[in-house]
Amino acid sequence: MKLSGKASAAIVIVSAVIICLLSFLISTQFLNPLTVANGAIRHDTDSILFGDGIDPDFIKGIYEDIQTGHVNGTYGETVRQNDPFPSENKEDYIFYDVRLKTRNNSVFKQAGIYLLIKDPDPDSDIILVVPPVKNQMIDRFESETLIMSTIVCKKDKTVDELMAEMLKLDVEIHYSNPTGEHVKTIHLKNLIK
Repeated sequence: MKLSGKASAAIVIVSAVIICLLSFLISTQFLNPLTVANGAIRHDTDSILFGDGIDPDFIKGIYEDIQTGHVNGTYGETVRQNDPFPSENKEDYIFYDVRLKTRNNSVFKQAGIYLLIKDPDPDSDIILVVPPVKNQMIDRFESETLIMSTIVCKKDKTVDELMAEMLKLDVEIHYSNPTGEHVKTIHLKNLIK
């Protein structure tokens, strides 16, 4: 049985629409469910919690807890490996937060989200990524601001110099959903202007 020209064209159009729809669904549901719209880096020089600086002994305690795995089921990261505590002056340590406005385009909830630095420099001014207080998650079709808090040793560097170092970072968003564990890499210099 031979199809007419109109029937053949209709089959081709319907097939193309189905292929496009399947490609879109595979992309948004399985390959790339999270999109990052924008981001910001904020430094905290007058922390309500820590006043005019962060006690180096406090930082050393967090650092050791991360290295030994004693961080209550959350994820942190030791970044600086060579001379990890270059100052005993608490005013030399400040927080820098990386904030990523992230949307979940999937029908699946993205859970167990944490952010780490990809390929950290062992001589970085960033001492560590602070383990999150609570596990971050993004419900289906919702947006959330994901936060990665770091402790930085500023010593004699300016805010602009430290910001330039932060912008060089590639940040990994680790997350899980019913399809498994996933990692998405974000290049901060491309996201934050």
